[in-house]
Amino acid sequence: MKFEGQVLVISTSDPGGGGVIQSPELVEIEGRKFIRGTAVMLDNEGPKWTSGLRMWIAIDHITTITEVPSVDEYVRRCGLHKQREEAKYRPKFGAK
Repeated sequence: MKFEGQVLVISTSDPGGGGVIQSPELVEIEGRKFIRGTAVMLDNEGPKWTSGLRMWIAIDHITTITEVPSVDEYVRRCGLHKQREEAKYRPKFGAK
């Protein structure tokens, strides 16, 4: 299996699980399948301690995979999300 996106945003059924990885590949160890890749240094919440480390995520715990074409596109989209979130809390001048 080959992924089209250079970056995968993976959600899992485990609380706090998942991650954002680049250069993903499907690997198997002793009959168990994983997606392995290098952790991307930030997401919409900021830098992560896993930055640059190899991350393995068990396939049987994955609930959602979003493919992103590149790290630059991922960072751009996270920036847009952050701007939208910040805009919610800005005072609205002239509003009644």
